[in-house]
Amino acid sequence: MDQVRGPTGKRRWPWVALATVALALVVIVDFVTGTEASASLLYLVPVSITAWFVSLRAGGAFALAGAAGWAATYVLSRHFVYRPGLLYWNTAVETAVYLIVAVMLATIRLDIERQRALAARLELAYQELDHESLKVGELQRQMLPAAPPPIPGYRVAVHYSPSARAGGDSYDFFDLQDGGIGLWISDASGHGSPAAVVMAMTRALVRGDGHPAAAPDRFLDSANRRLKRIILPGQFVTACYAVFGRDRGEVEYSLAGHNPPLLVHRTDGAVEKLESFAGLPLGLFADPLYRRAAVRVSPGDTLLFYTDGLTEAMDPEQGLFGIERLERVLIEHRDRPEAELCERVLDALREHRRGAPLSDDLTFIVVRATGAEDA
Repeated sequence: MDQVRGPTGKRRWPWVALATVALALVVIVDFVTGTEASASLLYLVPVSITAWFVSLRAGGAFALAGAAGWAATYVLSRHFVYRPGLLYWNTAVETAVYLIVAVMLATIRLDIERQRALAARLELAYQELDHESLKVGELQRQMLPAAPPPIPGYRVAVHYSPSARAGGDSYDFFDLQDGGIGLWISDASGHGSPAAVVMAMTRALVRGDGHPAAAPDRFLDSANRRLKRIILPGQFVTACYAVFGRDRGEVEYSLAGHNPPLLVHRTDGAVEKLESFAGLPLGLFADPLYRRAAVRVSPGDTLLFYTDGLTEAMDPEQGLFGIERLERVLIEHRDRPEAELCERVLDALREHRRGAPLSDDLTFIVVRATGAEDA
């Protein structure tokens, strides 16, 4: 209990001096007033000063000194002669009261000091964790492509933003042996740094092959088998892998528990949710079945690949942005350039959220078919 300290070293002595002066003044007042006005509570002033600003030991010493001062004034006032026992009893009561106040104040001060120390340690730990998360996020963003590669017959725009310093979303592009381009988008389970670690592991695995499989289903099967060997139980990754380039009007894709891409037809504005044939997320089972699908696209059509952080973004009342709202934005702005279409989606998302933070990582890729030789 005597750990309680206010100012330390020489800085404590002014409080001791102040308490000493206060005690002397109280004794004088008590003696002058006698029984006409009780000054016994004033002895708590020097007790409180020392118990709070110096230590419990000092507070206890002034409690005893205050009780002694009170007894001395009682004796000097000659009000004890007819009942000496009353003096002993009252002195004991005064002593107990002063000591209780000293202990209570010192205990409160000790609790405050402990809370401050704990808060300081928590703040330091938070700063260290935040710094580490910031570094993880920086490393993660360095792993992502600086810009989409040119895809003959298509133009591409990407938006990526984690809900925390780092996140579990990822995207990538691969040059295939037959001249095609592979597009990868994935979402690791969880949030923050743990999800970022799974994301980095997955990216390293899918990048491990010098020439990734051109067949989307084979690509996901290979990624799953390799990830299953190292991922922790309960963790998983949803993913979509699409291939562009072999046939300018056709895109092949395969899904692993991921949101199916959306195809916006320029001519009539219809939005088509591509058939999913979705296999299980990566990392859960050793031999899941992944199926390949293909879709025909015409010049001006738009493909949207996205993670569920887009459709599941919430407003302050926890209402979801939703697939229907997303489709309306895509239809309304289908003729805008792909980068501007990204901005219109973000505008609608901000309007829906009304300042609410992202509840999940947000990644989406807009691919516009041009039909031209160059992207």
